[in-house]
Formats: sequence, structure tokens, C-alpha cells
Amino acid sequence: MFNYILDKLEKVKRLPNGQYQARCPVHHDTIPSLSLRQDNNNILIHCQAGCSVESIVAKLGLQMSDLFIDKPSPKGEIVATYDYQDEDGQCLFQVIRYNPKSFRQRHKNSKGEWQWDVEGIRKVIYHLPDIMRVTTDTVYWVEGEKDVDKLWDSGLIATTSPGGVNGWKPEYAQYLQGKRIIIIPDNDAPGYSYAKEVARSLIGKANIKCILLDKAKDISDWLEQGNAPEQLPLIEQDISALFDPDKPKYEQNEDFIVWNKTIADHTITFKAESIRQERTGIHARLSILCDYTALAWSILNIEKSEERIRLANAAYEVLKKYLS
Repeated sequence: MFNYILDKLEKVKRLPNGQYQARCPVHHDTIPSLSLRQDNNNILIHCQAGCSVESIVAKLGLQMSDLFIDKPSPKGEIVATYDYQDEDGQCLFQVIRYNPKSFRQRHKNSKGEWQWDVEGIRKVIYHLPDIMRVTTDTVYWVEGEKDVDKLWDSGLIATTSPGGVNGWKPEYAQYLQGKRIIIIPDNDAPGYSYAKEVARSLIGKANIKCILLDKAKDISDWLEQGNAPEQLPLIEQDISALFDPDKPKYEQNEDFIVWNKTIADHTITFKAESIRQERTGIHARLSILCDYTALAWSILNIEKSEERIRLANAAYEVLKKYLS
């Protein structure tokens, strides 16, 4: 576990006294101020800037109990085990989920016994051999193994990284090279931060899109609200929406989708109706409105940028007259 924690930190340096120095993950640490050492069966952490051990452990995606190496199993019932496998389907390690909600990781040692750490164990993305085997290029990236399995049960290809919101490693991008990745962040600040980290690593390596769930906390919640997996392609957005704090808000109804964005005290609305999947892509009647007054509309292939630009230009010409 000690080496696992060191792997999660930046600017790690071993000092002559056997301690380690690194940047604190909690505050903006330009000069490494975090000290770590292993004392018998305990891992001791101290930030010279005053950050609490609890905040540091949480930022690393760990539990306080992870600082005790020979710790007893957490109280609670095991409700799920998630195997992380190599390309050949061999189990590298497991993530264990408990009720009340907590997580631990383990691997089998040379004696075939479960060892409650993953030090020195190769890390991969979830469902790696399945992703390598399928022919589809579209892969959904979500936060947490439960959400991944929910999408697989719905007939979609999905994955995540071990360790929660602090578990992404840039080397995971190699497994998604050339694929079409749809990132669906959990609807909270840590979820968005994690999703942005994933997206940055995939730029130039994959075709990246995102889906932002305004009315659900995560993809499992969205599905449990009665939404169908077939609706997901209809609410995909360009990855730039993930990085835009003033992103448009969308409202999904049975027969149409509406996006609203406020610009200079005016409400700009994009409304997609009669949405259907055709051989050449997704077609719909797309309308652009200002303050709920129609500016322009067209029936088009919404996946073709040139058709969207043509409609936007037409709406802009009317908008200039509307605002004059």
C-alpha cells in the first residue's frame, strides 16, 4: 500500500532518513511539503502546510484504514467483487465493494491466497479483454464499476479505472487508441474533475464526446429514472461542453430535446424534433429560437457540421434584425 500511495503522488523523492517527500495533493504545492514514512504497520503522512491527513487520504481516493497495513477487514457485507483482467482474461486484482459503502483492493499472491493490497500489481482499465474483443468502436467511460456493469447489462460497451475519481493514469489511454469514447461524468465536482482528466489524456488518441446528466447524479440513476440506453446517442455533445462552465442546459421530453443557453440576457434555444436514426446518421428537425421566437429551422443530418453551420448562419441573419 505504501508504494501504491507513492505512485499517486507527484515529485516523489526519497530522503536520506528513509522518509519520502512529495507534493501535497490538497493544496497548490509548488515546493513539495508532504512527508511520508512507513512505521512498522502504519503509514504516517504529514503536510507542512497544515492540510489534514483526512483530506489528503480522501484526495487520493483512499480510506483512513488504508494507512494501517495489517488492518482487519472493514465491517460490512461484501456486495460485489470486480475483476480487473489482463488482455488474456487473467485476473490481476479485484476491487471489493461493501455495504455500508466502502472499497478495498486485493490480489492473489504466489500461494494463491488473497492479499489485501495491489502493490507492484499491473493496473488496467475495467473489462479490458472484453473491450479488445468487441468489434464496435464506441466505448462509454463512466465513474465506478457498478455504473460500467449497468451499461454492459444494457447492451453497451463501457469501462472505468480502478480507484475512483483519483484512479486515472495516463497510460490507460493506450487501451482506447482509435476508439470513439463517450465520457459520462458523475454530476458533482469530483466527477467533472475526473472526467476532464480522462478527456485530456485521450485528446489526439481517440474521438471524444461527452454526455452531461443535469437531472441525474450518475448514469445508473439516469437509467433508473426510466430513460432508455437508445437515447444516449441523442444527447451526446462535443467534448468542449465538458470544459465549459456555462454549458447549455438540455431538457429531454418524449418526442424532442431542447437546449437552452443564456447570452446577453437573451435565451437562445435549440430544439430537435422528429429524431430518427438513418443509415447516414441521426436526422431531425432542428429549430433555433431567441426568446422563444423562431429564427430558423431545417430538417437535417445533425451529425454533419456543414448542415448545422448553414442553419446557424441563417438564424444569425434573422437574429441581427431581431435585436436591432
